[in-house]
Amino acid sequence: MKKLISILLIVFSICSISLFATACKSNTNGDTPPAHTHSFADGVCTGCGLKQGTDGLKYTLKDGTYTVSVGTAKNAEEIVVPSEHDGVSVTSIAKEGFEDCKKLVSIELPNTITSLGAYSFQNCILLENINLPNGLTTIGASSFYKCQKLSSITIPSSTTHIGDSAFRFCSSLTNITLSTGITSIGNYLFADCPLLESLIIPEGVASIGSFAFKDCSALTTLSIPTSVARIGTQAFDGCDSLTYNTIDGLNYLGNTNTPCLYLVGTVNKNITSAQINSTCRAIGPNAFMNCTQLTTVSIPNSVTSIGASAFENCSSLNGVQLSNNVGTLGTRAFSGCSSLTSITIPSGITEIPSGCFNACVNLQSVSIPEGVTTIGDTAFYECSSLYNPVLPESLTYIGLSAFRKCISISKIIIPLNVITIKSHAFAEHGHNKGGGVLVGSGGINICVRAERPGAGVLCLPTWDYNWYYTGTSSLAGVNIKWSYTGN
Repeated sequence: MKKLISILLIVFSICSISLFATACKSNTNGDTPPAHTHSFADGVCTGCGLKQGTDGLKYTLKDGTYTVSVGTAKNAEEIVVPSEHDGVSVTSIAKEGFEDCKKLVSIELPNTITSLGAYSFQNCILLENINLPNGLTTIGASSFYKCQKLSSITIPSSTTHIGDSAFRFCSSLTNITLSTGITSIGNYLFADCPLLESLIIPEGVASIGSFAFKDCSALTTLSIPTSVARIGTQAFDGCDSLTYNTIDGLNYLGNTNTPCLYLVGTVNKNITSAQINSTCRAIGPNAFMNCTQLTTVSIPNSVTSIGASAFENCSSLNGVQLSNNVGTLGTRAFSGCSSLTSITIPSGITEIPSGCFNACVNLQSVSIPEGVTTIGDTAFYECSSLYNPVLPESLTYIGLSAFRKCISISKIIIPLNVITIKSHAFAEHGHNKGGGVLVGSGGINICVRAERPGAGVLCLPTWDYNWYYTGTSSLAGVNIKWSYTGN
């Protein structure tokens, strides 16, 4: 009898284990969630170890997995997000998922989470503790915006993308470790984090966005890797405690091996000449802005980018040599360089950006290489001495007021590939009434003519005497060639 009872107990145990294992088995295909049962004790399944999710969370099935948001748990101080719901994995935090949970102090995320949606924890003003799981790949824009109690965070190595403003206004943030997988520091990423003192940007990051560290007033040490090729406008604006590497009157940022990687600016705005370090890769936005006594600058071949307004209003600068390694020019880079007489655009440039040479009133010649496709808005606005620039055949776009007030131009050829000329591109032109403009065109939707009817230039459509566009062409896309030498 005892033997029979023992056998029955063994069979019962095996069946129980089998049933329990089935109950705790996750659904992996994610098509239709099964009825699912766990047995929890102290918030943990006694069979499989699954942590019990906080009551009231909302789960939305998408592409076979669940996205989670706060649901009715808005007033919870502590939240646990489970790794699965109804046997299906929970893999993402919804956009705005926990936004404005103003009582939330701590949240625990499972290792199944791979993405945090934009604004996911925005305005969680009491949030102090959050674990970013291994396997997380994406942190959306403004994810932790105004998480004012968050003091420390580690970005896992799996993370490859962090959106703009993700940690902006984290006013208690003092320590952050960045993932080695990210390739960019977004716009305003750490802006207005006044207690952040130091940061190492990992090798592999190629760009630092505009205002990325704005008003990080306690930031003293910043290590920038050699992989960084571009730094946006005012990336370090208001970083009044930042320690620079100063050589020959110029302030640089970099790393231990390359301390002069990035030129921030000058020690003194009254400099008359500048020798940029031979290891410098980028000239930052506003670096020499308003250095009105600067006459010469030596730019080494190592420089690959020149930031926005880098030499704006350097009114005494009479010459600058750019190597063909320069691949990027920022907006208004040489605006107001009124002593500049000639410039050769490097062969790697594809765009002359907005306002780049605006108000260079003594600029007489510019060499624009093949490969340039875009001349931006006001690029050569009020270059009153510019004479008959040759536009490359690669050009497709001429921006708003690009050559406005270029009164010395007597002829110009619009290349065959140009498909867009914005309004006022050639407005207030010095040779308007004489008609002395040579125009060739192909497949463009607007064109130029002399004021006098019948002057010999095909007109599509109507332009006034100041050469600005006043209509739309019914012949857009038609291949057209024509010319006029004028008086």
